[in-house]
Amino acid sequence: MNRTFKCFAYFCIGVVLTARMTAYAQIDPESRQLLHVGVNQSLHNDGPQAHYLFFYWNMPDYPSTNQALRLIIAPTYVDGELGLKNLLGDNTDLGLGLFGGGFANSYDEVRQGKYFRNESFDGHGGGASISVYHLFNPQATVPLNGLVRATVDYRDFESSDDTAGNFVLPKRTSRLSLYAPVFDMAVMNRFSCRGSPLKFPPGTNWSTEPRLENTALARTDDWRQPPTAFGGVRS
Repeated sequence: MNRTFKCFAYFCIGVVLTARMTAYAQIDPESRQLLHVGVNQSLHNDGPQAHYLFFYWNMPDYPSTNQALRLIIAPTYVDGELGLKNLLGDNTDLGLGLFGGGFANSYDEVRQGKYFRNESFDGHGGGASISVYHLFNPQATVPLNGLVRATVDYRDFESSDDTAGNFVLPKRTSRLSLYAPVFDMAVMNRFSCRGSPLKFPPGTNWSTEPRLENTALARTDDWRQPPTAFGGVRS
């Protein structure tokens, strides 16, 4: 596959995942259609490219009243959630999510500003999530929302065009994770009456996935370097 396209796909998905992970702790009540396009280029010639494109589409009261469908669409990746308002009681909503696509778990190895193509690789995957959103103070001027989310996802890895032949890829994995609690307090702007989130505490993330470490290093001075994020082996 063309390297430029894959680098573009990597960054699109990275931005989508960031948008998904930093979403407000509530079902979005407003209709939105937002197209995000960006270009980021390393000052060093040999570095990971960073171009992105994704479409954020939120549809309140769709497919029916008291429901909301949220989609984030990138060229090779889709993330969606169906929100069911007040399903678990007053001010307590349920969200059912699906996500997945190509290059979602790809990895670029960069150490001390140097890009190691032979230790970078492609990763694909998908999964599902279930979220509970609760509004603690419905009568207050500043709303306080909470979020608990459980996610199960599957990841598979393969060599890219530049991955070294003796580089050992991480094993395919399935993961169950729980994220809680997140509190989202919207501070109202006195002029626009729109909220900006203040989140506290940062949240607790529990996962069944074990911590991965390298079992072999390429050079005697590599003990100074941290292990690769996905546990690949440098031989």
